[in-house]
Amino acid sequence: MEGNGEYKLEHVVWVLTTNCNLNCMHCRYSGSEADSNQLTTEESLKLCKELAELNVNDLSFTGGEPLTRSDWEIIAKELIDAGIKLNIISNGLLINEDIVSKLKDLNVNSVALSLDGASADTHDHIRGVNGSFSQVLRAIDLLKDANIVTSIVTTVSKLNFEELPKIKEILQDKNIIWQVLPAFMESKSKEQNFVLSDEEYYSLGLYIMHASKDMHVLAAHNMGYHSDQLTNLPVYPVWDCCQAGISLIGILSNGDITGCCSLPNNITEGNVREHSLKEIWNDPNSFEYNRKFTKENLGENCRDCQYGESCKGGCCVISNFSTGKFHNDPYCFHRLEKQKKML
Repeated sequence: MEGNGEYKLEHVVWVLTTNCNLNCMHCRYSGSEADSNQLTTEESLKLCKELAELNVNDLSFTGGEPLTRSDWEIIAKELIDAGIKLNIISNGLLINEDIVSKLKDLNVNSVALSLDGASADTHDHIRGVNGSFSQVLRAIDLLKDANIVTSIVTTVSKLNFEELPKIKEILQDKNIIWQVLPAFMESKSKEQNFVLSDEEYYSLGLYIMHASKDMHVLAAHNMGYHSDQLTNLPVYPVWDCCQAGISLIGILSNGDITGCCSLPNNITEGNVREHSLKEIWNDPNSFEYNRKFTKENLGENCRDCQYGESCKGGCCVISNFSTGKFHNDPYCFHRLEKQKKML
């Protein structure tokens, strides 16, 4: 096995382009144009080979909107031919019969689409483009008709929190995986009180737990932590620590390597134009915030917690977004249950 002897790189999220055809409230790349410094096709194909050499298990294209990049299919084929499972995260706006045919021919592992409301009024408002709601529903049907594994991602804020049951009704009979995540890390909304309160966040956990009894519903991988009441929520059933730089990395469109694509763009470990991905991954000084973590790094929200040393203070992204530091995530079910006396 190639790579760091202590850490195995398993999952990669690649911001294939910053170009986006929507203008979403919660995304840093919404309404953006392609980065003039993004990796070229040749550089991208070279990077695919490096990913294969590191025996990466699966990779997700994201953006921006990855399907706006003219060479996405070429890069996708290189990865799939190398044995890497490819998932595509899309807003669905460009998915038509032709795109679905290409996805089918490539044998992509899955496609994730964004649905942020139970009506055009809500979804289109959050996503910033009229007609995006009807298009994502059409995209779901096209993908399902082609037997492509399809999931829906809903980013939950105060604007759509109460619509979750109606979204569930839309998806109920479509044999689809529904992933629910709270709006935190990249929220740039100018609307006041966009992010969920502590009580709403915990209620979201309760809703996911109950909804999962009759539908395949999952919380985001970074939601939860050591609850005494809420079970069967996240993608990973046991939270042992943030995986940024441990088993996961993000690749930004310009070739910068980060522990997670949702971290601020200035928190990077190197660039693949200057060093190989293997060199960056194996560098003992890379991803220090997680790899060199000690209990002393815990912030005030976590330092007295019985799970602090193993949990490492929760998700680095949410912790940084909420408190300006790592290992201090206040959105923790264990903390909320203990301090706020929640059910």
